[in-house]
Amino acid sequence: MIHSSHGAVALPLLVSIFRNDLCAAFSSPTRQPRRSLSHHMSDYAGYHATYDIDGTHIPVPEFYVPQALLDWGQAPLALEVVVSENEVRHVLTVLPETGCGLDNLEVLQRHETLGTPLWETNEIIAACVYVTPETSRVECVFALQQPDHRSRVVLNCDLQTGSLKKPISLYLERKISEISTEGRRADGGGLDARSVSGWIGPELRAMENSLNQKCIPRDLGTLEGNAKHTFGLPGSVTVAFDRDEKDLTLWISQACFDQCRWIELKCRNRKWEARSWLGTITS
Repeated sequence: MIHSSHGAVALPLLVSIFRNDLCAAFSSPTRQPRRSLSHHMSDYAGYHATYDIDGTHIPVPEFYVPQALLDWGQAPLALEVVVSENEVRHVLTVLPETGCGLDNLEVLQRHETLGTPLWETNEIIAACVYVTPETSRVECVFALQQPDHRSRVVLNCDLQTGSLKKPISLYLERKISEISTEGRRADGGGLDARSVSGWIGPELRAMENSLNQKCIPRDLGTLEGNAKHTFGLPGSVTVAFDRDEKDLTLWISQACFDQCRWIELKCRNRKWEARSWLGTITS
């Protein structure tokens, strides 16, 4: 078992827009509450896929993939991850294996420092937002259609050019425990492929083969033509961005049924502001 630490990644919360009235910044959906996105004391398992800034899928680096899988044309489209969260997010990235290696999987380990989300709700298509001003890293967390499933979209911004930097990361994850194991699932006897596959679950496994497909952006009418660059990602995610003389603006959304949760983020002079709304998909 190999544990290769990538160090700690700080994820301070976006605070500049919330000030005194949270409800003024984030509208509430009309449907009944159905799930929580709280990251406290939970474990997740799923997939981590990467994309270029036009939504084109980026293959898993070949040095992570056994030669046999490359020879057979069976390289994975995403890497499996096991995530433990409390105040710190522990990420175990599972490396592909074949044969006997399936019983003792190698992992890469890293840690991300998290604070308490300012906006944490049980509402449908709920969202949390994290921004790291020093590196212009943005993370949006959305609920998926299936209970206890979520997507995480991670964007890295180039404030000099007013664009995004590749790779864009998409995490599709399923909650597997209400209690955080603090990254210790790979300790002792290690991880085996059967356990990891079971944690990921059939819904996400069914999506794996579509992670390299081009996706159509959803509900762009709500942006009223303001976004010059738009693309879709698997899991009904839409990303858009634009820049004028003063601001870089990002829009990230997650569609669920006939509704779409939008997050708008503006950066001016390296200070981030945000708002959110719930749209209805009409076509």
